[in-house]
Amino acid sequence: MQNSESKTKNIIVTGLKESAECPDKDLAMELFSTEFDQQPNISYCRRLGKHELTDDRKVRPLLIAFDSSQTAQHFVMNAKLLRRSSSDVVREHVYINRDLTKAQSQAAYELRCRRRAASVQRRSKQHHQTPPPATTTTTRITRSQDITHRLPTTCGDNLNPAASTFQPSSGITDGHDN
Repeated sequence: MQNSESKTKNIIVTGLKESAECPDKDLAMELFSTEFDQQPNISYCRRLGKHELTDDRKVRPLLIAFDSSQTAQHFVMNAKLLRRSSSDVVREHVYINRDLTKAQSQAAYELRCRRRAASVQRRSKQHHQTPPPATTTTTRITRSQDITHRLPTTCGDNLNPAASTFQPSSGITDGHDN
């Protein structure tokens, strides 16, 4: 098992599909060349987890070890550039993360959960602080009353008080006998 000092030289790339024709090291070099315009010195690469011949849907993570921890840190810090990739597959499925111990991984997971919960709570609090919508008045209106009484209170200011009274077209009755 590696100690945490040697793990600082490593990164984990998820979502990079395995290829029978191309070694993982070449896939990684192509990713770094295409997306970051760099050719880092890769010490070694290996897939994590068991190789399942029957399940092509699951892509095993790729552990990549560099010759320096600065190189690994550079790619982790710039991993968000992958979200702007011209390749749909890279943009939507490939992620770069630090190589963490089990304890570090658990702590990072718990931190993400707390951050998400705080974000939901902030959004919920903001949602409850929005002003109530404009109310509509529903009183019975006679012909002589102003039409603005039936409109939302925020709309009444936009009506023209000098406009002529509404006259229904001929043939339509209003239900009152004259």
